[in-house]
Amino acid sequence: MSVLKSIILIFLNPMLLFYKNKIIGLSHQRSHMDRAREKWSLIEGELTDTPGSLLDIGCNEGYFTMQAAEKGWSAWGIERMERAVRYARREAERRNLDTALFFNAPLTPEAVEHMPQFDVILFLSSFHDFHQVHGGERAYAMFDNLLRACRHKMILEPASTTKRFSKSEPVFSRDNDREAIEEWVHKLVARSPGWNVRYVGETAYSEVEPYRYMFSIERV
Repeated sequence: MSVLKSIILIFLNPMLLFYKNKIIGLSHQRSHMDRAREKWSLIEGELTDTPGSLLDIGCNEGYFTMQAAEKGWSAWGIERMERAVRYARREAERRNLDTALFFNAPLTPEAVEHMPQFDVILFLSSFHDFHQVHGGERAYAMFDNLLRACRHKMILEPASTTKRFSKSEPVFSRDNDREAIEEWVHKLVARSPGWNVRYVGETAYSEVEPYRYMFSIERV
């Protein structure tokens, strides 16, 4: 009986934690601050000592956006969840971060096509949303346009399992496999000449995706 109870708890605990956080209003950033800090340490190591402009796509409650602003960057966060943007704006005001700006809007193919340029773009755990909503080819075109809007560097972190993407086409040859994901990132970036891909590191994510892998896409 105790073995069966343990197995049930293994499956129930992530679900219970998810709904508990929903009820008390915690975002995934605030409910896993240890992971957010670990991820920021990788991002921070990729930023230059001379701050410029930075766009954080799918910024959630703006943790990385505000961390960048504290380092002197003119940081824009864009997020489709209105509640998350309201929290980010309140927190930025509380911390007197005038250079952290937040926008509540979905990124459409048309919006990305007319995106202003930024020195650095953070594209963390969001590409699969583009892929699900718009389909593979339109999502790839959106990625191409984002690279055109990037002056120096994009920091990309894709999901680690194919099921997070559109079901209409395969993405990775193997789920949760760094080499397979890195191979896909190289193919994705190869659509736009003049960029190099470099592996940055991994951070823990979930029981289904033990790690998500981060890559730096840099102009040659």
